Amino acid sequence: MNLLAMTNPKAKGQRFIATSGENLSFKEVALILKQNLGKKAAKVSTREVPSLIVKVLALFVKAWRMPATFIGQDTACSNGQAKKILGWQPRSAEVSILATAESMIELGIVE
Repeated sequence: MNLLAMTNPKAKGQRFIATSGENLSFKEVALILKQNLGKKAAKVSTREVPSLIVKVLALFVKAWRMPATFIGQDTACSNGQAKKILGWQPRSAEVSILATAESMIELGIVE
């Protein structure tokens, strides 16, 4: 999308959000990984922690603070401007999640 924005005169001064437009929960992302990566996703948990527990843990454990801020929020974003002005078509969330996971595994970022 960056190349499209740099070469399209209509994009001058505009901001574009590179998103599939899908709003997935952590559990939905975990299920995508589990269903498609097999043994590579063996350590991925699909268990849910109740919201109240996440909020309490966030008070004491730094790693829980960011997820706690998203509880009850609709974080969906629109890619309409990128589609309309640039003619951009995003990958699906599933394709993007799997490509990212595969790259992270190949680079040794995750096991």
